Amino acid sequence: MFSSFLTTFFILYTILPCFVYFLGVSPSLILNVVYEGQFADGVGPAFYLNENAIETMTGSGTLEDPYVLNGESANVLETKSVTVTVDNKTLEFDVEPVIENDRVLVPMRLIFEPLGADVDWDDETKTAIATKDETQVKLQIGNNEMQTNGKTVLLDAAPKLLNDRTLVPIRAVSESLNANVDWDVENRQVVITTK
Repeated sequence: MFSSFLTTFFILYTILPCFVYFLGVSPSLILNVVYEGQFADGVGPAFYLNENAIETMTGSGTLEDPYVLNGESANVLETKSVTVTVDNKTLEFDVEPVIENDRVLVPMRLIFEPLGADVDWDDETKTAIATKDETQVKLQIGNNEMQTNGKTVLLDAAPKLLNDRTLVPIRAVSESLNANVDWDVENRQVVITTK
């Protein structure tokens, strides 16, 4: 049992910091040994790959008062490896799709245009307006209500700004323009087919 403690100690305090250093992770790496369900010094391990995305952190790191990340970045669950196809053509994005509240958000213009919609932007109200045939869709930054031909549709994830791009929930906007949307879990791919 003591040898497993030493092995854990060796990995956490020698090998892992070297590995983390080569990945370019913040030097403010906090490591503590977990032994038989207890944290050494009462503080749990934590490190951050993107310190600029974290707005605030509360908590002392104990089991009774764990760290809690606050801010918009804590709501974004995933940002990796989501691809999107429209009628079997893979779309290229200048800002990667993100998953928030189990919904994929993508840059608005890069989804509306392949679906055949014209896109306008009202900078005063921060509203995207897409028009295709007789359908008009309006989405406002931070508002979880989408207007489709004057009817309100509640969204699980509101449109947001990320790296100077407006991200919109892909399923809601695609379906509002009469497209079929499927999620390929294994390949992390949104598959859209137009009707």
